[in-house]
Amino acid sequence: MGGRGGSSHRSTASARGGRAMMDWSGEQNAKNWLMRDLGYSATEANRMYDLMRYYYGSGYDDYTSTNQFARKTELSEALNRLPYYNGDKLYRGMIMSDQEADRFFVNRWTTGSTQNLGGRIQSFSDTKSVSESFAGWQYVGTGKTSIMLVLEGNRTIPGVAHLSFQRGEREALAPINFEFEVIRSETTYSSNGGRRVTYYIKDKKKR
Repeated sequence: MGGRGGSSHRSTASARGGRAMMDWSGEQNAKNWLMRDLGYSATEANRMYDLMRYYYGSGYDDYTSTNQFARKTELSEALNRLPYYNGDKLYRGMIMSDQEADRFFVNRWTTGSTQNLGGRIQSFSDTKSVSESFAGWQYVGTGKTSIMLVLEGNRTIPGVAHLSFQRGEREALAPINFEFEVIRSETTYSSNGGRRVTYYIKDKKKR
């Protein structure tokens, strides 16, 4: 995991070949990966790592909101340049009121429509059970809706497990300009009376 920069690595990063999910192996290795994949200097890698730390700390609510600010754009631009995750499916789970689900998803996310995440940086996982846990999938109650996104054909979202000190989460981060097509949806109900909606989506980026 050498910290190799230079123009040849910049062009490799720009080509953005896919990569399987890698595991966390320490802060210095995370910075080395940033230098290798993005052609960053040590100073630039430190800056980007600080942005990642802010995302996983006090800045989480800002990054996952619709508000736009310089650090959010900076992190999103780096995510766009990192090698995308080319393994199997990616998952994202959410839970909200029925009214919110109808407003933001059910009444808008029709089959064949092009959608986005509303200018948010949003996390996905390569492990379905992790996303089900975030969505309260098994036990969602009356008046609540669990939303599950199942992404196939990813060509945008990079895996960041090797950059994140949040160990145990096989996470991928979607940049703010991520767009996808809704392939189909399924609705079921839990034994507690809550609604569960699964959206199968496909990356709009050309292969």
